[in-house]
Amino acid sequence: MHGSALSLDYGQRDRSKSFLFSILRHPTNRAISDFFHFRATAYQVTPTDKNFRQASLKFYDTYLQDLTTRNYTKDSTLTHDDFAKKMGYKSFQEISQGIVKYGSFKIFGTHPRQTIIRDILDDYNFIAVMERMDESLVVFQMLLGLTTKEILYTRARSSGSFSNGW
Repeated sequence: MHGSALSLDYGQRDRSKSFLFSILRHPTNRAISDFFHFRATAYQVTPTDKNFRQASLKFYDTYLQDLTTRNYTKDSTLTHDDFAKKMGYKSFQEISQGIVKYGSFKIFGTHPRQTIIRDILDDYNFIAVMERMDESLVVFQMLLGLTTKEILYTRARSSGSFSNGW
């Protein structure tokens, strides 16, 4: 899923008519990939230890922000730009461009991170694990009562292949 679940209004979905799922990567793997794919390659950030540490600091809240379907502010009528401003950005376009502002995530207010994580787990019907994709697809198949023929799994790119960031 690209974008964030909150900005796409997944929290307002009709649960009886939908099945919300996502695929997660191990946070360390995702942070490394995020830095080299977006920062170093697409935005030409020099891949130094200092720049990697700086980018990694923002990663935890960004990861949660991408997954949450709930609005932890008092305003339930946030536009994409309002949502971005609550996180300390000028506009939603800054988020789309990958501009990082560590420590400015106001979207969670004073809610403890454990509450946010529990809510994420409660809001999704299924969360697959990228590093265990085969096993995740077996569980997914069982949950939805699908046959093996109904599961198609292909790799878009293998580890180590080059991407220009997009």
